[in-house]
Amino acid sequence: MSVGTRARFKATGNLAARFALLNVGLALFALGLSLGYRAGMGLNSWGILQAALDRYVPLTFGQMGVVIGAVMIVVSLGAGVRPGIGTICNMLLVGLWTDVCNAHIPQATTWLIGLPMMALGVFVLGWATGIYIKAGLGAGPRDSFMLAVTRRTGWPIGVARAVIEGTVFVLGFVLDRSQVGLGTIAFTFAIGPVVELAFRVLRVPPGGVAVAPRIMPQPIAEATGD
Repeated sequence: MSVGTRARFKATGNLAARFALLNVGLALFALGLSLGYRAGMGLNSWGILQAALDRYVPLTFGQMGVVIGAVMIVVSLGAGVRPGIGTICNMLLVGLWTDVCNAHIPQATTWLIGLPMMALGVFVLGWATGIYIKAGLGAGPRDSFMLAVTRRTGWPIGVARAVIEGTVFVLGFVLDRSQVGLGTIAFTFAIGPVVELAFRVLRVPPGGVAVAPRIMPQPIAEATGD
């Protein structure tokens, strides 16, 4: 096998591994969203916005997430962050998996059940964000904007995420106060530090993986260093 062929096989294998990591992260992200949704203690800021818009558009919770994700991709483009494979997959798959998880996770009936579900949802969301961004196939629609803010302002990931979540919370609160609760506060202010911890442990460079990567094998000379 020639050096060029080996390089192409290696590039293809790396892409497959990264794509698998991406999908694990997206599935976990949907699980975290669903746990918060079923906890019944208040939705996260984006969830409040989705639920509020669902009152006017006949879509499921997950389907509305897909629509909002598409809008955020356009916003991120304006902020200088190009969508990657991960961005598109996030927009489509998180909503799908969220609806699947909602169909199988029962609604919490008491706060004794809802509180740990809510806490677990925050934890899973934060780490899922680090996992799928580490795949390097492009951040999700909302996280692309988070990374763009980090690049432009120099803020830490935790601060940028908290500011964005807080802004969306205010908008959602104006549209629909019925979904605001303890879970809203927890998601709004705890998700930033959890994401920042996940980035540090997983060694994800802040603002370094939002641009869509090349998915075709590199030229032989470049791949082999010749």
